[in-house]
Amino acid sequence: MSVGVQAMDDDHRILLGLISELRQAKHDPHAEDAVGTYIDMLAQYADYHLIREENMMAAVNYPDIDDHRGSHEELRRRCSDFLRRYRDETGTVDLAELEAFLVEWWMRHIVVEDQTYKPYVAGDAAAEEAANAVQFPDDSTA
Repeated sequence: MSVGVQAMDDDHRILLGLISELRQAKHDPHAEDAVGTYIDMLAQYADYHLIREENMMAAVNYPDIDDHRGSHEELRRRCSDFLRRYRDETGTVDLAELEAFLVEWWMRHIVVEDQTYKPYVAGDAAAEEAANAVQFPDDSTA
């Protein structure tokens, strides 16, 4: 479901793809490392996406930005918790719970929450520019 800003729509497709990859990896008994990698990738890409989205909303003075940020913080907290538990407490992450959370979040976030800012950003060059101004962190420079 489009929000009218190509960068955000592309991010949403990428996030859905990562969720799908995680779903496939969890069914492979030899993919324990891959599952951790996908959880990490999802957490990193979700954070990147949320920063872009917040930058875009600020650029158009979206009136409900604070509420939307609150939803973002909840996602960041949950992703961080899943990742920490997966890394530090092997076996304590229920992958079905993680998958259900991610699918529910994706549906609520894109289909419901993000549609509220669509009238403010759809087709707006400043919104697209603000979203594109945020670059994905490059680990190779660390």
